[in-house]
Amino acid sequence: MSQAKKPRVSRSTAYTDEESQRLITLYIENRDKYHEKFKSGSKNGDSIRQNLLTEWSKDISSLGVAFRSKESIEEKIKNESKKVQKFLREEKEKYTGTGGGVYNLHKLPEYLRPLVDCLAEKHHVTGVPGLDGDSDDDFECTAANSSASEGLEMDMSGREDLTAEDQPDASGECTQSTMTSESAPALSKSRSVAAKAREALTLFTDKRSLLYEEEIKLARLKQRKVQVEIQIAELKLEEAKLQLKSANQGIAPQSPISSTYPQYFNL
Repeated sequence: MSQAKKPRVSRSTAYTDEESQRLITLYIENRDKYHEKFKSGSKNGDSIRQNLLTEWSKDISSLGVAFRSKESIEEKIKNESKKVQKFLREEKEKYTGTGGGVYNLHKLPEYLRPLVDCLAEKHHVTGVPGLDGDSDDDFECTAANSSASEGLEMDMSGREDLTAEDQPDASGECTQSTMTSESAPALSKSRSVAAKAREALTLFTDKRSLLYEEEIKLARLKQRKVQVEIQIAELKLEEAKLQLKSANQGIAPQSPISSTYPQYFNL
């Protein structure tokens, strides 16, 4: 008995850098609309997203490389966003773990650089809404604070129950009332201390996170400065070659680089 042949699955053509850059630009410009349902909780979020995907499908397909369906566009955005999220998390872990050092991380494609800047500026390092694999640092911090608070309240509740059980009968009501009134200020003081401790921890964490983010931005600017300096050195080398070649031929060369270099890279 012959076995049925499995249908071939045709793989779509890989996205070119031009397509990827165009799609990332469209996504950044409409990112708030694309993730609107995760912010407002409204039911029209899906229709807005589908409309955007339809427009982007036509736009990217019009470049003439291949037809890009809505599903392909959506999957591409999801995968590229995950790459950027992973990069930002690794970048943050590097600086929170070592406090700085040589900037040596996995290099992303150049077309993803605007998305890196976008997510970093908007403090979305913990993850894009609706994507898998997002960081749960905030949840763990909240859960830890909640557990500490619940543990303190359970301990206080247990003390009150033990106090009530130790009283033999109604003849000790006066003593019980006195003990309760005396323990009330102590319980209130304990809760106040716990609340202040949580506030201090939150403030310290926020300030430390802000410092790490500034260090990351500075490291990223230094990296770009090095890249620009390398490009300038390559252009100067090319200029020297042209001058040497022209000198041999007796022709006045034209410089391939401008005499004015970017000034905003002087850190």
